[in-house]
Order: sequence, then structure tokens, then C-alpha cells
Amino acid sequence: MGWPLVLVLCGVAALLVTIDRVVAALDARGHLSHRSRRARPLGAAGSGALGELIDVFQPGHRTLVAEQERERLDIHQSPAEAPPFAIDLDAGVAVVDRPLPRRPAP
Repeated sequence: MGWPLVLVLCGVAALLVTIDRVVAALDARGHLSHRSRRARPLGAAGSGALGELIDVFQPGHRTLVAEQERERLDIHQSPAEAPPFAIDLDAGVAVVDRPLPRRPAP
């Protein structure tokens, strides 16, 4: 590989890094309002192709991916819709509030 090719490749890499930093700075200042502001999961893009390589250099990555998967699959349940009640196990007392009886419709 000749020196001119190496210089061209380094110049292209430097140009790409500069463009990336300029776009990031403009986005941070709010000049790029059309860009999506949704949160992206950490490590989602590189985990598929480079997952094993990342695990070698960052041992905590495997734990992070496992925790993100667990949170994604976690079931969020709504509270019960039953009437409120109170149970005191120490005293052996259970209090159940009964709803008021309804009057029959005329």
C-alpha cells in the first residue's frame, strides 16, 4: 500500500469524524429539530455483529445486555380493581369494606 493511499484514507476518516462532531454539536444546540429525539437502547446496533468482541474488551457489557432484555420482557401489571381491604396478620384481624347496598331501580 502506497503512502498516497494511506494519506487519502486518513483524510477521509478525519473528514467523517469532523462531520460527525459538527452534527452532534448542532443537535445539542437544537439547530437540528427535525431529528428524532427518541431514546435508543444502548449497544443495540453493535451487539449483533460485534457482541462477542465487545464482551472481550468490556466484561460488563454482557450483564448490561441481559438487564436490558430483562427490563424489556418485564411484565407491568396494573393494581387490582377489587374493593380495598386490610389484613393485620399479627392481630389476626381482617377488615373488608362492603359496598353500600343498591336500591332497586323504579
